[in-house]
Amino acid sequence: MTARRKKQSFLGEIAFGFVVSLIAAAVALTLSYVMPAGFVARLTIAGLGLAVVIRSISRSDERTGRIVTLAVWTLAAAAVWLAGAALPVFVAVHVTLAWLVRSLYGYSRIAEAGLDFGLTLLALSFAVFAAVRTDSVFLAAWSFLLVQALHVSIPGLVARWSEPKQEEIPFGDPNRGFADAFKAADEALHRIAGRHSS
Repeated sequence: MTARRKKQSFLGEIAFGFVVSLIAAAVALTLSYVMPAGFVARLTIAGLGLAVVIRSISRSDERTGRIVTLAVWTLAAAAVWLAGAALPVFVAVHVTLAWLVRSLYGYSRIAEAGLDFGLTLLALSFAVFAAVRTDSVFLAAWSFLLVQALHVSIPGLVARWSEPKQEEIPFGDPNRGFADAFKAADEALHRIAGRHSS
């Protein structure tokens, strides 16, 4: 699947993370009065995972397999819940599912998915630190989603790294005119291809 993403912004992802974190904290606090803490923790984690999955799917231009992806996520989430997995395993499964869906719908290169995996691990470590130190659902969710918001910069970074290095030709060199014309033609082709893909 060749992933094409809608225009995303870091501020948009931060806003999404803040709103989702507030909702998660409010729901967890409300349910904690009537349900066991373990059930509320799992429900909150699953809800956050679903929110990230839906966001990843909705921010992609790729239409293929959306229902199948949501069905697979639902089956995997139900399986890990019914298996009674320990909380760390439960978290790991949901974080992995969210990463897989974002990689499937948001990236077209393995390097991008690999960088996102590293970012996901970093986000998880911040979330665990916040949860342990503050015992706050809001701060744990916000820490995770705030770090995850950096994923919008991954495609640009990989594209910049993968561009072939062109040797600078001095102005006096007779090949300079050809090099400039080649560069202009290459940029024009990229602009044309960009218009046709959008």
